[in-house]
Amino acid sequence: RSAPREAGPNVWLQSSRGSLLHTVALTTVALCAAKAGRQVGQSRRPKVQRLSIKGEAPSSGLAAPAYPGMEDPEKLMKFARDLCDFYRSSSQARLPLGDTERLLEDAVRLFSQEATLVDIEVPTGDHVNVVGDVHGQLFDFLSIFEANGWPSEENRFLFNGDFVDRGSYSVEIMLILLAFKLALPKHFFLSRGNHEEETMNHNYGFTGEVLAKYDVELKIFVAFQRVFMCLPLAHVVNHDVFVTHGGLPRISKNLSLDTIAAVDRIKVSTDDPRQPRQPQEEDIIYNDLMWSDPFEGDGLRVSQRGGRHPQ
Repeated sequence: RSAPREAGPNVWLQSSRGSLLHTVALTTVALCAAKAGRQVGQSRRPKVQRLSIKGEAPSSGLAAPAYPGMEDPEKLMKFARDLCDFYRSSSQARLPLGDTERLLEDAVRLFSQEATLVDIEVPTGDHVNVVGDVHGQLFDFLSIFEANGWPSEENRFLFNGDFVDRGSYSVEIMLILLAFKLALPKHFFLSRGNHEEETMNHNYGFTGEVLAKYDVELKIFVAFQRVFMCLPLAHVVNHDVFVTHGGLPRISKNLSLDTIAAVDRIKVSTDDPRQPRQPQEEDIIYNDLMWSDPFEGDGLRVSQRGGRHPQ
């Protein structure tokens, strides 16, 4: 490796083509969301209660904890733990709209200042818990903390992507993860998976879940997408262990940690999929870090699952 990497510039999420919403026409979002929302409503109508535009949370066993902002880590840690209990108390528990917006905005600010490849330092004798796909399974997710303890400066966690889709509680899991990240920015880590992506969300349930729980509030769905675009793509533990959701990129010439670190993940994320172009090396690295799969045998072969920039 060469000189230590620095986090990229604090890029607010605007590309040369405009805001996030340029990636999908509003009519497309509305049609996909309506279809997904109907599916959610049909399967979970007794469990899902919409949040009004005024941000009034439906009744549950506990009062919703108030988001305290980023200034006090101790208050943030209490908020994250209380959020776990709040969501456990009732399937109708909803964090009010205003608190949800502020939490997502603060997460974007934090992640936009992190590197694409994040170094994790674990002192001798300490540890880091590495967790794979949780896919919206709230109670399985909470059992991880029950078994391994709450996140802390001594009890580090790295959640390695695919937080959302498939399960019914992706919103709740994402907000809990972001709360812990804001409370412990140097000891709690999130890596982007292939399901932290807009098209996958339309197809596998997260879009419909967000719009069902937040009364077709597109701004909440868009805010989640902003968070996803800023998530790091890989981590290295103690300059020794490489962790990513997918696998090593297919680039064989001059591939290094610095090559991966140089990927402008926000720029690649905001490229317009409606304007196809020949994939560049940066696109391929971005794609493979989230999508590539191991298989029995040597060499490379085309994945049957596809990806954002297939070759």
